[in-house]
Amino acid sequence: MLKLPDVFSDGALFQGGSKITVNGIAGAGERVICEFSRNGRVVSAGSAVAGAGGNFAVNLSTPVPSFDEYSLSVRSREEERRIERVLFGEIWMATGQSNMELPNIFIPGRDSLMEKIRGKKIRVFHVSHLAGDADFPWEPDMFVNGFWADADNTEAMMGVSALALKFAQSVYDHLNPDINARNGIPFGFADVSYGGTPISAWLDREAMLSDPLIRSRLEAVNNIPDVSTWNTKGAVNFQQASSQYNAKIAPVLGMRFRGILWYQGENECGGEYYLRSYEDFLRFLHGFYRDRFAADPDRFMLFAELIYNWVYGDSGECNVGYLNDAIIRAAAAEPDKFAFVPLFDLEPEWSFSANNHPIHPTHKYPAGERLAKIVIANVYGEGQKTPVTLKEARAEGNIMKLTFSGEGALRIDGSVTPHVRSLYLAGENGIYLPAEMNITGNHTAEVRADGVDRPVNAAYCSQSLDPGANLFGGDYPVAPFFTDRERQLNIEARPWYDTNITSAWVSKIHDDVPDIFYRPVWQPLPGSEICTDRAFRSSEITSLRVAADDLNGGEFGAFVRSYSYMKLDLYRFSGMTVDLYNMNGTAAYIRIITAGGVIESEFRPAEGDYALSDGWGRYRAEFGDLSADDPVDRMQFVFVCSGKPCRFVNIERPRLFF
Repeated sequence: MLKLPDVFSDGALFQGGSKITVNGIAGAGERVICEFSRNGRVVSAGSAVAGAGGNFAVNLSTPVPSFDEYSLSVRSREEERRIERVLFGEIWMATGQSNMELPNIFIPGRDSLMEKIRGKKIRVFHVSHLAGDADFPWEPDMFVNGFWADADNTEAMMGVSALALKFAQSVYDHLNPDINARNGIPFGFADVSYGGTPISAWLDREAMLSDPLIRSRLEAVNNIPDVSTWNTKGAVNFQQASSQYNAKIAPVLGMRFRGILWYQGENECGGEYYLRSYEDFLRFLHGFYRDRFAADPDRFMLFAELIYNWVYGDSGECNVGYLNDAIIRAAAAEPDKFAFVPLFDLEPEWSFSANNHPIHPTHKYPAGERLAKIVIANVYGEGQKTPVTLKEARAEGNIMKLTFSGEGALRIDGSVTPHVRSLYLAGENGIYLPAEMNITGNHTAEVRADGVDRPVNAAYCSQSLDPGANLFGGDYPVAPFFTDRERQLNIEARPWYDTNITSAWVSKIHDDVPDIFYRPVWQPLPGSEICTDRAFRSSEITSLRVAADDLNGGEFGAFVRSYSYMKLDLYRFSGMTVDLYNMNGTAAYIRIITAGGVIESEFRPAEGDYALSDGWGRYRAEFGDLSADDPVDRMQFVFVCSGKPCRFVNIERPRLFF
């Protein structure tokens, strides 16, 4: 009786220049001998005696990376297993939840990636997926089914992690720049991810319960594994603490990896407990995996993809920001152990074949390339190692001065808007308003916001549903940050502040279905048309042109809707100013539509600011009586003129004031 886990099967790839532990089952008391050989010559050997239960573990040294193929012989007294076509190179563990799991079959450009990897020494070990309501093993089970696939097995590669495969292709090409070379460094990963899983699912039960801090974190949410209630969760058995360690990680026990690729956290976007505990779990996971899987414990790193700004919690709650902040803090404290990958500049894409689910953006290939770039810099010695992070925020009058740390100089990607997106300031009242940044040095900047006379806190790219970050530090987007560590972070996005931005990622819930996609920021009133306009503008931004679709008299205009995470919380404010063009002979009004009725106020020239430039003026309107109990549905900008050959008005810089 000789039984081996599937990871020890034909076509395997193991970490080169390291060691491996061949686990399995043989007859009790039998000696098991393991040998790596090439062309009949043994290059590494070891043996062990199976215990009373038949379990054995044989330690072997592994050859240095090369394209040479080896054989692995495992034999007991009466049986022998031979594993052929074994390669030694660089191998990583790719784990986490659904955004790591999302396979190539759902990704635009998948056929092109399959062509890029064809013929290359790239291999993947994929551990089989137990159904969510399956009976998950109570103890680690190294015999859960799995298989090895090489780069020419397109059918199998279509079913493995898209992000990890693009990462593998990118690093492979870096390590093997000469495509005609006869020898080089094979590359691959173990695909051990499972959607919808908390971080506790990926940790060993006994190890967690033996650690006082981690045990207390589990106890705080009543998440201690109990054999009497094990597998009684029905459809969410897969979320039990230790379930994925036992079913997904145990099958690769004995392997050594260069490091961990980690894309997990949506399940931790749930409030104060997760804000306080995720960093603890992350540190524990790194240490636990390092002790069991590290090819080089001194250089074993966990690379975490930051979580995209999807929807968790009520409107404005920045729960994703809390989670990302825990990852960033871990990387800042121990850069030799953790690194993170920011993604918020990437335009979100979705897959029709994955039901367009907005929690699963399909830009996994750009994300995989960026992951590879950061890994290459940290592990293989070339490039900027870390994104730039906030070091200090200091208020001076109406300015917040920011200092950053990192290798790259600050810059704004102005391809969409010349202003930094997703940047906010708040005063003592804790209400955040969009802010503008002036970069004053390679690592310094000043931030101000209309309506915030004495800033107290700043936040960048931390709120829900506001992608499109465009502040960079060198090669990477600047890391998200927030400075308020005392109060719950709530930010309503206001994309209409910037008339360059014509569409926004917004949430509309109907029949309990999250309908979360791009929608227009501005929409025309009946009898009107709107578009962006660079011909008439008062500054470097693009204005919004609002025009009547005929030359007759009457109203024309545009409106902004209220959505979850972009609520028109106008009751917090006294009124609004706006810059308007072509107002001679035209009256302008703000009309606020609520569930209880309509409130209308006229825009009048703002004192002292009327003549901004030729044809432009600044106007001001008071909101009147608004209440949080009567939420605003939409905000209309209404214009009335007659007898003018060009019935249009351009809008810039709508700004709220307290």
